[in-house]
Amino acid sequence: MAAGYVLAWDAFVSSTALATTDAAAEKHFQIRQNFPNPCVAITSIPVVLRTPSDVRVSVRSLDGREVLRQALGTLGAGDHLVDLNLSALAAGNYLYQVKVANLSGTFTQSNLLTKH
Repeated sequence: MAAGYVLAWDAFVSSTALATTDAAAEKHFQIRQNFPNPCVAITSIPVVLRTPSDVRVSVRSLDGREVLRQALGTLGAGDHLVDLNLSALAAGNYLYQVKVANLSGTFTQSNLLTKH
């Protein structure tokens, strides 16, 4: 490479590549895309539980650092809305992960969110 030149590139990752949905997990619960997305401070994650389950939510930076954790305790079967306060986080993309535990096991799903 000639002197004075710097090689640089941008990498783009599809949000669907980062989101995870396991067929076994979907038998026990489902998450939907958070809203609003992008968000400024507060965002809500729709969660549908098929059976009563212990629910935990974590938010990670794209380099894998956990930046937020929220234990919700045991929630009954049905539709729930999990509110996250992201006001302390810098603008950027994050991965949120919802983990449920019930008599059938522990199951995890994740999705991408953007904070402005």
